[in-house]
Amino acid sequence: MAVVLHASGTQSATVTTEHFLSSPNMVGKFCLQVDLSNMVAGDVLELRCYKMVLGAGTQRVAWVEQFSGVQPADALIIVTDEIANTLTDTNAVRFSLKQTFGTSRNFAWAVYNTEDLPLLKPTIAGKTVNKILTSKLLPDVTYYALIWNDSGQIFNGSTFETFVDANYSTYAVTMTELGTSSGRYAASLPGALSATTRYTYEVVLKAGGSVAITDDVHSQGIIDVSVNSIFGDFETGTAQAGAASTITLRSGASSVTDYFKDQVIFIKSGTGALQTNRINAYNGTTKVATVSTAWATQPDATSVYIVLGRVG
Repeated sequence: MAVVLHASGTQSATVTTEHFLSSPNMVGKFCLQVDLSNMVAGDVLELRCYKMVLGAGTQRVAWVEQFSGVQPADALIIVTDEIANTLTDTNAVRFSLKQTFGTSRNFAWAVYNTEDLPLLKPTIAGKTVNKILTSKLLPDVTYYALIWNDSGQIFNGSTFETFVDANYSTYAVTMTELGTSSGRYAASLPGALSATTRYTYEVVLKAGGSVAITDDVHSQGIIDVSVNSIFGDFETGTAQAGAASTITLRSGASSVTDYFKDQVIFIKSGTGALQTNRINAYNGTTKVATVSTAWATQPDATSVYIVLGRVG
């Protein structure tokens, strides 16, 4: 199973205001995690998930949970149940946070996609990506891929163009099942993609005898050849040091300046555990990564981190 960070942040709650945290509009199974450690006696917090059942339908409350006062020391992080989504409508799934009583608190939160997503395995050093390799899909059926660039253009077999309904059949990149009934598929990508462009792809289930614009999207992913893909090998290790808005990565981290720029870093354990941040700059000589938001708890030489790649 691939677990991908979809969105994260720290919400400064305004009492009685419902704050919408994230609205995934892609295929997957999503769960919300919230840090409740700042709650004290008199505080009341509500978490909600809204869900759309049918495309172009009405979103309704799928579940709501309420928390009051100081939370138990062994239950400071709430992890909600997964909610499955196959729709791409705006607000098909929506998570919210609302503090109804008490003094306004800050709540760190993250939304994860735990769906068995197609995994991308790029070759980072040569800036060349050759294949999309999927994890387990349905065996003995036909899938194809659609590949988009960051200008919103789609690959038509030879170049990228503005999407045209009538040209849809030219956009399908054939996916071939590996082995016999393995449920694992591969697709060749359009040559060496540009190292300055980020691409996305969709894996589509072919419903009939020919490619059709009405075919259902099974899942989506990111192709990022300028830095580590979020589906490639993660940079991870124990930090050397930390400060208010920086963290010094391990000595063996990349020596290329800004190699991790715009990527998300997660403190897995040690000082400052369970914090996420986005890297704004990276010094390949000193290994110092500057983050976009000051740490709530500064990391130090005990902090174990994972650089998750570009997310969102």
